[in-house]
Amino acid sequence: MLSVNPMSSVNFRGGIDLAKPGRFTRPDTAQDQNITAAQPTKKKKSKVLPTILGLATIAAALIALPKLLPNAIKSLPKENLANAGILEKAGHYTAVAGEFLAKYTIDPLMNLFKGSKAA
Repeated sequence: MLSVNPMSSVNFRGGIDLAKPGRFTRPDTAQDQNITAAQPTKKKKSKVLPTILGLATIAAALIALPKLLPNAIKSLPKENLANAGILEKAGHYTAVAGEFLAKYTIDPLMNLFKGSKAA
């Protein structure tokens, strides 16, 4: 004789879902509230630090490039700037921006350390 285990995972009902809430079952909303309470909320990441780091990197590059590539990136006299090509003008403006940033950021810091004497 063939017996069917009531705990079997085999479903003999076909595709019909006969699950009904029983007399002593709780509504599904209580389970939904527990699930949503258990899930952590996503925190918004701050964009301030990456922005500051990006600007600092650009400033450091503008200050360092004219010193690393003196023949390619240099400031041109005004009379030569009118006849310069696109790359020469780009090098000129990069050098001018680097000199401006160095004048107001790095040079004052270096003067602070230059004035103090090590013990």
